[in-house]
Amino acid sequence: MKVSLLKLFSGALFVAVLMSSCLGDGDNSREGTAFAYIDQEDGVKYASTEIGRIVGPSDQMSNLQVGQCYYIGFKVNAEGTTGYYTAEYINVQNNGKALTKSNIITNYKPYKNLPENVQSDSIHVSNLSIRDYSPYATPYEAAFKDNWVFSYSVKNLKEDDKIDVYFYYDAENQFDKDGVEGGFANNQIIIDVRFIKKEESGDGSGDTFISVGNFNALRGYTPKYDGNEATAVYVKFRYIVPYTDENKEVKYRAEYLGNWNSGYGMIYYAK
Repeated sequence: MKVSLLKLFSGALFVAVLMSSCLGDGDNSREGTAFAYIDQEDGVKYASTEIGRIVGPSDQMSNLQVGQCYYIGFKVNAEGTTGYYTAEYINVQNNGKALTKSNIITNYKPYKNLPENVQSDSIHVSNLSIRDYSPYATPYEAAFKDNWVFSYSVKNLKEDDKIDVYFYYDAENQFDKDGVEGGFANNQIIIDVRFIKKEESGDGSGDTFISVGNFNALRGYTPKYDGNEATAVYVKFRYIVPYTDENKEVKYRAEYLGNWNSGYGMIYYAK
């Protein structure tokens, strides 16, 4: 099944205007930072970004691993004529490391794939948001292989603490807080997100983390096309947060990121 991702929308026009404005100013280069998925074609390793494919100096590209995601700084010649933009340089952020990535787990209830001693290290986060996933000028699945970037905040961590993020699609629990049913039959799904703290523990300052979720396994499901060649499947992300009730007791509830009207999602194409 051929697929791409959503963000419905004039992305190609956005990039065309951006590039032409650079050229109109007499400057045919662009400098900036971007989320990048590293891929390879015909022996050429490149970084897929929101502006297109970027190829940098060989010594810098050699440090990037195919199949991994990075944030990169770059300066490119905007007059790409071969399907690639040539970079004067590529600098890898995050101390030169790839972003931590987790593949979505399907047909499992949250945590059921983990032993109890690992489940006991579950934590709760705040400010969960989607940082990057828009394809702009390129089909998302083809460019980024369904890798989405999330950011979130965690309190009381030490420097050596690490966070593992787990994404689940539980086909048996596709009801939101209002009782509305999701699932691929309705072209609206819920992805559960859970967080595990690893290694050190104790008092520390809050920090913001970035993690990548890979949702390519969801391409094995068939949405409802209603005779159309393409359809959008919207996504809500469900995670657990603590709150204090009227009796000052700490309890937990589900929070949702996204909506089923025009929010985050994936576009599927019929064969």
